[in-house]
This record gives sequence, C-alpha cells and structure tokens, in this order.
Amino acid sequence: MSTIWGEGHLVRWRASCRGSLRVDDSAGQLSSTLEGEKMKNKLNGWQRLWVVLSAIYLAIVIIFTWSSWPAKRQIENSWVYSLINATKDPEDYAYEIREAYKDIPDGELIQRINAKYSEKPEYKEILNATNLKYQTEIQSLGKNQFKTFGIALLAWLIPVGLIYLLGVAIGWIYEGFRRE
Repeated sequence: MSTIWGEGHLVRWRASCRGSLRVDDSAGQLSSTLEGEKMKNKLNGWQRLWVVLSAIYLAIVIIFTWSSWPAKRQIENSWVYSLINATKDPEDYAYEIREAYKDIPDGELIQRINAKYSEKPEYKEILNATNLKYQTEIQSLGKNQFKTFGIALLAWLIPVGLIYLLGVAIGWIYEGFRRE
C-alpha cells in the first residue's frame, strides 16, 4: 500500500494483481474504483461479432470512398482532355497530345489552350461551354466532397444498424419461444 497527498488530505492507494486500483481516503473508506472493476463487459458473442464485422465493413467503405473522393486534380485532368478534344484534329488522339505535354501541369495547360484557341471563332463557343462546366465543378467541389462523405457514412450506418436491429429482433423472438 502507498500513501499520497490528494485533494487536501492524505490518500492511500493500492493496486491489485487484477489491475484494479482502490483509493482509500484517510478514514479508510473506499472512495473510487477503476472502471474495469466497476463495469462488467456487457457485450455477448453475437454483439462482439457485429462490432468486428462492422469495423471490417467500415474499412471497406473507407477504401471505396477514398478511391472515389472528388478532387480538384481529377477535375482539372478531365478539363484538359475536354479542351484537347474540342481543339484537336479529328484524326489525333487526346491522350497522345496530353502525353506530349506531360511536363506541364493541368492548370497551366488549361490556361495555354484557352489563350491559344479562345480568340478563334470556331473554338470560342465550345471552349466557353467547357470552361464554364469545369469552373462550376471546381466551385462546387467542397459540396461534392461533403455529399460523398455523407453518402459513405450512410452506406456504412444503415446496413450496420439494420443488421444490429435484425439481430435484436431475432433474439427477442427466440427468447419468446424459450419462455413458453
């Protein structure tokens, strides 16, 4: 047993081999107990299985959400290909053109294509429409990311919650038959 000073009076404490800690005030009365001794583990085997499977399913949802997460880089990449397709010769391939300019970042290439072709009347309308489309996508990127997060959260919560409720219902029905 050890003695320490706490909260203005002498406190004795002792640790048992089970990991519990008893704190006695100077009068020798029990004043606190660790959570491990106070609370029993209340999850049965089926609930523990549900927790483990829910965690595994959460990892799967996170992986799928990560792979489909909207990003500015993706939007700019699509924007570049759309501009290249709008301004290229019909017999050229957009990926070959983009490959030729691979050392130039997407944002800079967008500016260069617009600077080169925006004054030409045959390209002006399609470039304006393409630019407007992708500028709107970039402006709504935060909202789309929040929406993706919400969908992922619901894609995890709804099945996990329904499976838990189904298990509770089956247990309730089983208990009803057992009592008779």
